[in-house]
Amino acid sequence: MTDNDKHDELTQRQVDSIQLPPEGSEPSFLDNPVIDQLMETIVTLGAELWTERDHRYRLEALLQEKNLVSSDELKTIKLDDESKAMRDAALASYVKRIFEPLKSKPFQPEKS
Repeated sequence: MTDNDKHDELTQRQVDSIQLPPEGSEPSFLDNPVIDQLMETIVTLGAELWTERDHRYRLEALLQEKNLVSSDELKTIKLDDESKAMRDAALASYVKRIFEPLKSKPFQPEKS
């Protein structure tokens, strides 16, 4: 074992000093686990929002490049019943993903 290998290993004392959460429990990074859940929700929402915007920008650019639809026409498109049902299912899935972190850990206030 080289000196570099020794630096990569933690001693049991170092591991114990980290005070990891019990195996199988959710880690908490901030003082209040609810704030952790809200932060996870915000990050998830931000990732979802950007993914959708990026997809929309690319799709609109392609449609306009091929002269299939104008920006004004995109704003006035009406959905048929099947498209509305698909959109509603996608919305339900989206809401579930966004709020999943909030139900992953039950809030248990610290007792003093």
